[in-house]
Amino acid sequence: SMQTAEALFASEGLRILAGHGYDTMARGFQMGFLSPNMPRSVIFEVWYELGVIGAMSLAGVVALAFHATAHLPKPLTGVMQGALVCGSAIAISGLVTSQIWWITILAVVGILFALVAKGQYRTQRPSAKSISANALRSQI
Repeated sequence: SMQTAEALFASEGLRILAGHGYDTMARGFQMGFLSPNMPRSVIFEVWYELGVIGAMSLAGVVALAFHATAHLPKPLTGVMQGALVCGSAIAISGLVTSQIWWITILAVVGILFALVAKGQYRTQRPSAKSISANALRSQI
């Protein structure tokens, strides 16, 4: 629970800034070093493993990803922002990111984005050449 996490962070000191290192949380659960009551969301995992510095860096990368969608064509902006919001919500929700359907969702979103990007219709039709009646008669 959050009380367990709060007690852990209060006892860690400077380790909160730099974190414990990659995959520490998973190994801590397997070996029994961490309480099974600890939160298991991605937010807590990032904070525990990467520290405040890593968590802030990840937040910056996510913010830059959302900001970068503003420079895409309008139909792609909606698709990419929707994908980023859904991906963030799924990642924040817990351990579902370790399941195979998480990778499947990411693959489907990638394919959808490519199809929308490649399937854009022209915004203007090319102008047609005018043909006179005499030119039509000569072709018949």
